[in-house]
Amino acid sequence: MFWRLLFLFALLHESWEVVVQSRLRRTEPAFFKYARAGKISEFKRLPRSKYSGGQTPLDLYNYYLNANFSLGTPPQSFNLNVDTGSSNLWLTDRITCDSDACQGYPSGVSHSNPYYRQRHQFDKTKSSSFVNIGNEIDIQYGAGQIQGKSAVDVFQIDGTPLVYKTQGFTLAYNLDDRMGGEELDGIFGMAWPGIAVGGIIPPMQNILTQLDKPLFTIYIAKITSLQQSAGLITYGGIDTTNCDSTINYVPLTATKLWMFNIQGASIGSSSWSFNLAAIADTGTSFLMGPTGYTDLILNTIGAQWNNDYGYVVSCTNGQTNLPDIVFTINGVKYNVAASEYVLYQDWLPSNLCVVAIDGFTSNGWGFSWIFGDVFMRSYCGIFDIGGRQLGLAKAK
Repeated sequence: MFWRLLFLFALLHESWEVVVQSRLRRTEPAFFKYARAGKISEFKRLPRSKYSGGQTPLDLYNYYLNANFSLGTPPQSFNLNVDTGSSNLWLTDRITCDSDACQGYPSGVSHSNPYYRQRHQFDKTKSSSFVNIGNEIDIQYGAGQIQGKSAVDVFQIDGTPLVYKTQGFTLAYNLDDRMGGEELDGIFGMAWPGIAVGGIIPPMQNILTQLDKPLFTIYIAKITSLQQSAGLITYGGIDTTNCDSTINYVPLTATKLWMFNIQGASIGSSSWSFNLAAIADTGTSFLMGPTGYTDLILNTIGAQWNNDYGYVVSCTNGQTNLPDIVFTINGVKYNVAASEYVLYQDWLPSNLCVVAIDGFTSNGWGFSWIFGDVFMRSYCGIFDIGGRQLGLAKAK
């Protein structure tokens, strides 16, 4: 009898342990669509939110990594941006969010325009499990802002058994024009509760007890086409198919963002030692750092500023002879090849490539570098919530 009970316990315990995967989809920024049509000047004339200020092309080059999630009963499915640089879950309210930006196309562009895209909006009247909380939520991102009201409903990661029946989220009633132009239905924040606006517990924290291990792995594929898979999220386990078996872990310096220290960088014959904080951020396409250091890198590779495209270099279909950028993290060196930080687009002038590197001024969060997709295409991120550490493994 004892052994039978032990066997039944093992079966039940096994049923609690889940490792599941969701494929990522890459969507184009609105800027690319205008550029391909030769209408960059038209894009620049679009209204800009007062929160965005004077924009450079930097924040116009963001490829978004999206995955499918559901809210409500019966479930309503949405294509949400997967963002390790924020902690809130939000989508737009079909009833109250009725502006041009809320409906999913750049302000000033008509429905007959080829750049139009209908945004999927949440219909709270069609969910029997929807609970209105009503607290005012105001979330500021690097490239836009949303305002909404807090609510609770059933949340599910599509295609998986991962469900949480009382997930807090924000139902947006307003998006600024910058956010409104992008091809996403909302954002799935995967950072820590400490930066969640309104004190709403992020979904990842709520589903941890359902997972085999309290972590997730993100693999970002190389940029090829929008039709191909952009990568994979593995919930509760390590992606051994796309990520090398050698994993180097670095402790987090704070459990708000996925923040850690780096000890230096080099390119070619130039090298610099420092002890500065960086974050792993899937919501940023570029590699960004202190202007003094990024200027040195850009000067080393001969990058030139272009008023339409940002920093550019001469290339042949993305091919260059430029050196790797090498970062030292916890005593380990990580190379970022030119094929990752130099991006070719078919709408660019002949033999010209965008350099996905730029400088920024630290905003008080305590980090000086942003390791966006430029870095994370080279190295899988193992976001270990339970161990409060970030693992880095070479992407195969």
